[in-house]
Order: sequence, then structure tokens, then C-alpha cells
Amino acid sequence: MSDAFDFSVSPFDRLTPEQRQRLAAALDLGVYARDGVILSRDEPADCLFVVRQGLVHERRGGEVVAVHGAHDSFDLQALFSDGQARSFVAAEDTLCDLVPRPILLELAHENAAFGAVIQQEFADRLSALANERSNRETAALTMARIRQAYLHPPVFVAAGASLRDAAAAMKREQASSVLVRDGDPKRGGASAS
Repeated sequence: MSDAFDFSVSPFDRLTPEQRQRLAAALDLGVYARDGVILSRDEPADCLFVVRQGLVHERRGGEVVAVHGAHDSFDLQALFSDGQARSFVAAEDTLCDLVPRPILLELAHENAAFGAVIQQEFADRLSALANERSNRETAALTMARIRQAYLHPPVFVAAGASLRDAAAAMKREQASSVLVRDGDPKRGGASAS
């Protein structure tokens, strides 16, 4: 069935006719039933998956973080690491062309244009993962309650205190600012170091 592989899709469109023949000869076909696990969390991959037909859900925990359809490929990250924190599950009956790691590396080494696209896709994926991680951390921070934050109690000095007194109070209390009390609620001020 490897003769049905679509070489018009990037990055495979950059291969020479001879390279396409070698790739077609090395391909395998993965058949996955709906809800079948294609690649489980932390499982290293020995091939690049290219969806021929069907849909694949990329999951982190129980959440779907991406959907891969016809001509989409995954998982370059698992190919070049010891696994990933995601799993891939067939959302419907799915066929995937399986590109073995050795032929992928061989073609990337031989064909600079093909290799550059593979490398860029890998870099883009790593960048997206870093952004995803950063966004999760930012979301967690924005959802935190004020009472959950560690807040220093305010440091006050009298209006008649010298700058030296204010600096000493800031140093003693490990504060970056002081509040000035002068007894008049209409006036007030703060000073930061």
C-alpha cells in the first residue's frame, strides 16, 4: 500500500524520484481502530507517523491539545528523544504511513532542502511546546488568589524620620519600599528604593 503515499505534501515534495522510491520501499502502514492508542505517553517512537486517512488526537493528560488529519505528521519529538508527555489516539478509524527513523535521517542528510524542512518542523514543535508550557504557567499564576501569594507586611516610618531611618527600616525588614505615616489621612506617600 506504500504506493499510495502522497509525495506532493511538504516536506516529501522535495525528494528526488530516486529518493521517493527508496522511501516508498521503506514505508509501513499502521492501521488504528477508533480510540486505539497509536503512541502512548513517554513511549519513544521509531518512525514518523503521516496520517493518510482519519483523525488523530494529540493528548496531554485527558485534554486534546491538537488534532492531526490527512497529510499531517507526528511525532518528530518522540523520534529524537526518549518519549514525550503526550499520547496520540485515533479519533476515528485511521491509517498512518510509518516512515522509519533510519530512512528519514538518511534522506535528511542526503537532501538539504528536505532536511531543512524536517529540522524547521522539529524546531517549530519545540518552540510551540515551550510556549504551551509558558502559557500554562502564566494561566496558573493568573488564577492564583491574592491570599495565596507571599506578601510582606507593609513597613511604615513616621513623617519626621530621616532617609537613613527609612533605609535602615527597609534593610531590617528586607523591603523594597516604605510607607510614610504623618497622621493626616488626606496626605501620604511611599518611597521605593
